[in-house]
Amino acid sequence: MRRGILTRQAALLTGVLLLIVSGLRGEVKADGLIYHVCDCGQGAASRCISGDDTVPVTSPQRPWRSFTMARQMFPKLAPGDTIAFCQGGSFVADGGSWLNSSCTAGAPCVITDYRSAWGQGTEGRPLIITPRDKTAFSFANNGLARHREGYIISNLELRGTGASGVGFFFYNDIDDVILEHLDITGFDLGVHVAGSNPPGVGSDGSNERITLKNSRVADNAGQGWLGSCDGCAILNNVFDNNGFKGGIFYHNIYWDGSAQSTDGRIVGNTLTRSALVDRKCQGVSLVVHGSHRNLLIADNSVSEAIGAAAETCWGIAVDTAYAKTEGFYNLVIRGNSIRDVGSVGIGINACVDCRVEGNKVSLGQPFSATAIAVPDRQRGVEDLPMTRVSVRDNSISFTNSAAQTAIILGGEGSGHVSAGNVITYAGISPEWSCFNYPLPLASYRIIDTNSCSFPPSPSGHWEKSHGPLTNWRAYSGFDGNSMQTDTGNDQGAQVGGQVKHELFQFQPATLIRQ
Repeated sequence: MRRGILTRQAALLTGVLLLIVSGLRGEVKADGLIYHVCDCGQGAASRCISGDDTVPVTSPQRPWRSFTMARQMFPKLAPGDTIAFCQGGSFVADGGSWLNSSCTAGAPCVITDYRSAWGQGTEGRPLIITPRDKTAFSFANNGLARHREGYIISNLELRGTGASGVGFFFYNDIDDVILEHLDITGFDLGVHVAGSNPPGVGSDGSNERITLKNSRVADNAGQGWLGSCDGCAILNNVFDNNGFKGGIFYHNIYWDGSAQSTDGRIVGNTLTRSALVDRKCQGVSLVVHGSHRNLLIADNSVSEAIGAAAETCWGIAVDTAYAKTEGFYNLVIRGNSIRDVGSVGIGINACVDCRVEGNKVSLGQPFSATAIAVPDRQRGVEDLPMTRVSVRDNSISFTNSAAQTAIILGGEGSGHVSAGNVITYAGISPEWSCFNYPLPLASYRIIDTNSCSFPPSPSGHWEKSHGPLTNWRAYSGFDGNSMQTDTGNDQGAQVGGQVKHELFQFQPATLIRQ
C-alpha cells in the first residue's frame, strides 16, 4: 500500500500493518518509515557494530548491514520513507542504480544518517567508499527517459578511489532532488547532471530542479560539478582542488551545454585551486557554456594564491566554446568576489540583456589581466549576437605593475551601459587603461559616474584610445559625472565615491531596455 505524507498517528498504524504484511518494514517516523543500515568497513569508528542483512525488521539496535541491501530496498520505499546509514559506519558502494517510481516532490524519499545504538554522538558522517570507476549514487535508467522525482540525500561522506568514477549521477528525467551537507571527494566527477535520452511515456526528457547545497566538493580529478538543468542550483558549497587532471578543460564548476536550461542559480559558493597542475591553477574556476536563460551567478568567492595561477586561470566565464549555437539571455553576475585569478576576472560573450554588477575584482598576479571582459572571446557565426550588456557598480583593484585594462565593453551590439564602477590601479605600466570602449559611440546608452584612480599621465589612460578622462569626455560626451584621480590622492578617491553615489542617481530598471 503506497501513501503520501501521513500524520504521525496514521504512520504508526500503517507501519504496524506493513510490518505484519511484509516482514521487511523499518522503524516508523512521522512521514514514513526508516530503514537502518550499518557496516564497519575501512575507516569506521572503533566502536562500530555491523548489522545483519537477514533481519526482517530494522531499527537502530537491529540494522541491515550492506550498501547493496539498502540500494535494493530503495525502489520499494513508499513516499516519505528513509534509508539511514549509521554515523561512524563505513560502506562500499556497488555502483548500482538508485531509482524509485513512488517518491514525489511533495513526499520525497530520503537517504541520510542516524545515530546507532552503539554511537556516542561524536561519530562522523557515514562513509561511502566507491570502488574505482564506479558511481556512488546513480539516479539513471537505461533506454528512453522515464520520469522520476523526489529525493533528498544528506549527511554523507562520499569517497572515490583512484580519482575515478562519479559521486552523484543524474540522467533521463530526474526532478526535484536535494543534495545537502555532503562531502564528495576523490572522484573524477563530483556531481554530474547529464542530459537525457528521448522521452518515454510520461517523461519530458529533461532533468529539473536538482540542488546541491551546504556541501564540500574537493579533490576530484575532472570536474567538481558538471552539468545543468532547468531550476538547478548550486548553493553555499565549498569547491576546492577540482580539475587537477588536465588544465584548461577542467573546472571547479562547469555549467555545461549538454541541455539548454532556464532559471539556474550558482550562489554563495567558495571556489579555490581550480584545475591545479604543476601547483598552478590552469582552468576557469566557474565556467558556463551552451544556451541558458535567466542564470544567476551571485555572491560567490573565487580566489587563488599569488604565484599559483596561470593566465588561463580565469575567475568566472560565461561564454561560447562549442561547434553548435550558443548564447545567454538575462544573465546576472552579481556580488561576487574574485581575487588573484588569471588574465580575466569575469568574462562573457554572446549575451543579450545581461548584467555584471556589484562585483569585487582584485588582481595581483604578475601578468597582464582584464578585470571584466565583455566580450572575453570572439563568438562563432552561429552564436547569439551580444547586445544590451550592463557593467555597473563593480569595485576593481590591481596590485601589480603589469599592463592592465580594468573593463572592456564592446565588440558588438548596442544599448550597453558602463556606470558606477570604481577602479584603482597601483602600478606604473604605460599600457594601463581604465576602460576600453571599442564600438561607435552610438552603441553605448550610458557611460557615467565611474571613478578610476591611477598614477598621472603618461602612466595610463582613462579610455584605451583617448588618454585621460578630459580627452575622452571631450571626444564622446560621456562620463560627465565621472572622476579620474591619482592613486596617491586620498581626497580625490573620496570625491570619486561621492560622485558615484550622489551626483548621478538612477534606478536599475532604467539601465536595460525591455
